[in-house]
Amino acid sequence: MYLAATLLHGHPQLKWDQPLKDKRFVDFGQMVLLGFGRVPLNPVRIAVTLCYGIASGQYGGARLKEVYEYWSRMTDNAKTQTG
Repeated sequence: MYLAATLLHGHPQLKWDQPLKDKRFVDFGQMVLLGFGRVPLNPVRIAVTLCYGIASGQYGGARLKEVYEYWSRMTDNAKTQTG
C-alpha cells in the first residue's frame, strides 16, 4: 500500500478502482490504481512479486525504487497520450 500511496501522492490523476465486471479478470475484486493507460496497477500483486524476488536473491532492496520509477513513467506516458 505504501507504493500505491506514494504513486497517488506524486500523481494525483491516479484513481482507485475495484474491477467487478468480469470474474475472469486477473484482478477481479482487487483494489487497483487506474491512470497508466490501459494497464491497471495492482499494488499488492506487485509488492508480493517484489518480495519473492528479494527473498530468492534475484533482487535487492533498491528494486522498490526501480518499480516506483517504472510505474511513475507509465503515468507520465499515459498523460502525454491522452492530452
